[in-house]
Amino acid sequence: MIGTVLAGRYRVTGLLGGGGMAVVYKATDQVTGDTVAVKALRSEYVADGAFLRRLRREAEAVRRLSHPGVVAVLDVGEDAGQPFLVLEYVEGVTLKQYIRERHRYRSRKRSTSPAGCCRCSSTPTRTA
Repeated sequence: MIGTVLAGRYRVTGLLGGGGMAVVYKATDQVTGDTVAVKALRSEYVADGAFLRRLRREAEAVRRLSHPGVVAVLDVGEDAGQPFLVLEYVEGVTLKQYIRERHRYRSRKRSTSPAGCCRCSSTPTRTA
């Protein structure tokens, strides 16, 4: 996919990541010059109607949202039987990378002693 031009407009320049049903690429919009993200359905799911419907539902759901924390859907297309979404590209770490980094940081801060793992009150409490 890298090096190809989708729909005569989006030149795919690199791989950003992937999930269970799709792969996300970095691309350049040759009309505007903007960097975008292209989410393409994995080839094994292109002929599966259920996955095509999920991709369309995702596009519709995201199009209805307008929030600084959610990337915008810029275009929906198909090229040589390959359905794709064009999304706003945001420079930075992925959610997966962010969670891994925070988990690593929190793990380093944890104490190995029982007293460091919980807070105990000096006042006895009664449970019923």
